[in-house]
Amino acid sequence: MSWLITGGAGYIGAHVVRAMTKADERAVVYDDLSTGIAERVPDGVPLVVGSTLDGDRVAPIDRINAITGYDRAPTATPRRPGDPARVVASADRIATELGWKARHDLEDMITSAWAGWLRRHPEAARS
Repeated sequence: MSWLITGGAGYIGAHVVRAMTKADERAVVYDDLSTGIAERVPDGVPLVVGSTLDGDRVAPIDRINAITGYDRAPTATPRRPGDPARVVASADRIATELGWKARHDLEDMITSAWAGWLRRHPEAARS
């Protein structure tokens, strides 16, 4: 079982990932690297480069809602000074340019993370 950590290459997210791995929890980082830095992700922790704001913004949120049974709306915050105007992440482009191939898709990661959460918090289960 792995935990999906969005923003795990950011300053705070990287601390969360390190704490989880120190506690022998497996983590997968999902980050668009707009402000995160890939080198912050500890060795051995998979980094999935992507953003819920790329392309179809709602599809990842819809998948999370369908898997968890919760209805959460996506939120957006204003850009901070220094943020790039636009960041695009594409699994196809990563495969073409870097030769990387994902072993799991976003739905697999969400399902795994949610299963782990429910094991620790069974009261969160929805029927």
